[in-house]
Amino acid sequence: MNTCEFSSEVERLRGRPCYIMDFLPARVPPNAGGQFYNVENYILGHMDELGLRARITGVLLKLMCYCRVNTDWNGWRETPSPELVANAVKELLTSRSGTLNLLLPDDDALVVFEWDCMNISVYNPSENIKNLLSAIASSENLSWRRAIK
Repeated sequence: MNTCEFSSEVERLRGRPCYIMDFLPARVPPNAGGQFYNVENYILGHMDELGLRARITGVLLKLMCYCRVNTDWNGWRETPSPELVANAVKELLTSRSGTLNLLLPDDDALVVFEWDCMNISVYNPSENIKNLLSAIASSENLSWRRAIK
């Protein structure tokens, strides 16, 4: 697979059902009355101090133990090294820009971490992948749920 084919797969899978791993146990309703955006902005500026970067990195590395992963981070890579994935998360959060796409080619699924979302999106997960990621989310003290569009 080349970069162009990878991009086509990413676009196709982004149109499929999505689940997320999040530090919040449920979606915050628009009229909740809380300070979601203030809290979100604070957390984005303090990911290391609050341990969220380590938890996100932990999820992705644990997933790599169970699934074959490909990425387009800094060029097309089949089976990227753990260091590359950990450094990608660090770079995204340090530069406050970008997206890390991890394609699970054997499972026809896509895992996406975008620096400004504070969650990990998983598109088109099979039942096996849902069960695996639910357990991984729990091990990293994150919630696992279907995304609401």
